Amino acid sequence: MIFRRKKTYPYPKVKYPVHSPLYFDREYYVVKSEAVSEMVGEFVCFKGKVSGKVIVHALKAGLPWSIESRLIEKDHYHKSVFKVDGVEVIFLGVIYVRNGEEVTVYGKVEKDGSVTAEAIDTENALYLKGGF
Repeated sequence: MIFRRKKTYPYPKVKYPVHSPLYFDREYYVVKSEAVSEMVGEFVCFKGKVSGKVIVHALKAGLPWSIESRLIEKDHYHKSVFKVDGVEVIFLGVIYVRNGEEVTVYGKVEKDGSVTAEAIDTENALYLKGGF
């Protein structure tokens, strides 16, 4: 068997601030928003200001009267997409942030350079990804 050595980065790590069984013992690299694109596949934490409007997509399974819409809940969700200092952030859920608001994003960097957020800490609220 061939084992790949895990790549290490010169950035400090931080543990997730909220005690939740979903995110227990997960560490995030604390990076600046300019360095996010080079951390593909890693969990990162970065701060920045929201630029532009938040786009909320409502996705559902099947027609409202169909069995699929009542039984298959995994395809029924909201997806919020917005930018934080030029980095595209995708959050599965509805988030209420405004242009210019300071946020802290915890998430995983995807291949296209966007971040799939697991948690977003704003000035007024803490939004967590579902996973009950």
